[in-house]
Amino acid sequence: MLSLALSPYSLGLYAVASSVGGLLPSIVVGALGVFLWPKLMDLNEEQRQRKVESIHALLFYGSLAVTAVGAALLPFALPLLYGRAYEPAVWMGLLLLAGSPLRICSAVLINYLNTAGKFHAVTLSEIVGLSSGFAIMLALLPVSGGMSAAIAMLAASAVKWLYAAVVACRTGFSIAALFKPDALRLDWRRIRAARRPAVNPGSEG
Repeated sequence: MLSLALSPYSLGLYAVASSVGGLLPSIVVGALGVFLWPKLMDLNEEQRQRKVESIHALLFYGSLAVTAVGAALLPFALPLLYGRAYEPAVWMGLLLLAGSPLRICSAVLINYLNTAGKFHAVTLSEIVGLSSGFAIMLALLPVSGGMSAAIAMLAASAVKWLYAAVVACRTGFSIAALFKPDALRLDWRRIRAARRPAVNPGSEG
C-alpha cells in the first residue's frame, strides 16, 4: 500500500526510517512469540493474567527508556549510517520510535488473547489498526507527504493496542495494573494491608 501511495523518494526515506525505528519492536516481538506463548499456556487463567500484567508493565517502561535513548541518538546516528541525503528521514524515524512501546505492548496482549482463545479479537485488532492507519495516511498525504506514513504507523499502533487492551480488560484485566511493575504492585498491596483494621480473635463473641 505504501508503494502505491508514496513517491519513490518518500518511500526510500520511510524504508530508512523504518530500518532504525522498527528495530526494537522486531527483536522484542520475535522473542515474545518464542518465550511468552509457551509460558502462558502452562498457567491457569488467574496466573496468566497476572503474568501478562507484569510483563506488559516491565516491557512498557523498559522499551520507553530505550526509545528515549534512541530518540536522543537518532539525529546523529541516522545520517552517519546512511549519509546526509537521508537526514530528512530523522523525523520519520522518531515517530516510528515513539510507537515502539505500543507495538511491543500490543504483542504482549495479543499473545494473551491467543492463549485465551480470542482469535476473532486478534484478527479484529489487526484490521482496525491497519484500517485506521491507512485512513489517516490518506487524509494527511496531501499535507505532510511521506511523513504521513510514519504518523499513520504510530496511529495504527495506538489503535491496535487500545483495542487489544479493551478486550483484555473485559476478561478481568485492569488498565492500571498493566502499568504497575511487580515492585510497585507489591508495595501497594502492603499499604492496603497495613490500612486494614487488625482483627483480634479474642474480642469476637
